[in-house]
Amino acid sequence: MNRISVRLLAGALALASIASAVAERIDIVSEGANNKIWAPPAQPLAPAYPAIVKDNDQVCVGVGYMIEKDGSTSGFMILKSWSRAHGSGDDANPSIEPFARNALAAVQQWKFTPLEAGKERKVYTATTFAFDKDATGDAAELKHKCVVGNLSAFIAKAQGEGFKTGNLKKAEEDRQRQQNIDLYRPRGQGH
Repeated sequence: MNRISVRLLAGALALASIASAVAERIDIVSEGANNKIWAPPAQPLAPAYPAIVKDNDQVCVGVGYMIEKDGSTSGFMILKSWSRAHGSGDDANPSIEPFARNALAAVQQWKFTPLEAGKERKVYTATTFAFDKDATGDAAELKHKCVVGNLSAFIAKAQGEGFKTGNLKKAEEDRQRQQNIDLYRPRGQGH
């Protein structure tokens, strides 16, 4: 799991921990699995290829998010990212940022409807977006690079990595501190 996956997933894990503490049930539904609580938005807003990106890169972004009891979305996290130009996303890859912003902004606008009134509850799930200016490209193949197949296992792995240090908050702070060191270290210098 790359650094961005673990770092950005910590917030979702904190939400899950808080929810567990108050005994609120949150289902985790992998992308493409049958969500038995919520129907997807009828016409979900799709993110556009960022206008500020001048080259024709192929990018995918996997977004994790919470569907709240009212059908709105929250707790947005970039779970995975990939770029033809740069490979898997990491904290220091600014080329992914405009794509991630557009993906997060789209999901933020979504509104889910309950399948059965009175049975609404929170669900954590994911959606993957493909960005390619070339309309003849294979979007499914591109999306496949960022799909989190088993979201529960992905979260469990991230939690395990966070608990190695004793708590998720400390793990998050350590990752952010390392990110800042990596961003400001002159090129060519090791850790």
